[in-house]
Amino acid sequence: MRRGELRDMPKKKERTKRDIYLRSTYRITEKQYNSRLKNQEGGCKICKRRPSKGKYLSVDHCHKTGKVRGLLCSRCNLSLGVIESPMLEAFLNYLRAGRSRKPRSGGVGLRDRKPLKPK
Repeated sequence: MRRGELRDMPKKKERTKRDIYLRSTYRITEKQYNSRLKNQEGGCKICKRRPSKGKYLSVDHCHKTGKVRGLLCSRCNLSLGVIESPMLEAFLNYLRAGRSRKPRSGGVGLRDRKPLKPK
């Protein structure tokens, strides 16, 4: 935490449980969390979804450096956590390759198929 950030910290008596949690876990104050939330227009940094009433967005951070990247909804935070850094590039390459392929000549696309008849 930088020296300037310490000045922004509320006095011990004024700290909430949430502020203590954010400060000890992510090294940000509740005020900094709320400022980030406002900068993100109240929603997830990825999908823009707003949290339900009484719920908070997750604080996404780099586990190596501790640097806070943004506030995410639980869906985006879990998805990001499942896809580890080396795998993320592989997933992106896979999706890009699928997008750039041309349909086979004479092939039938999903939209052109007739629905299956029930047996």
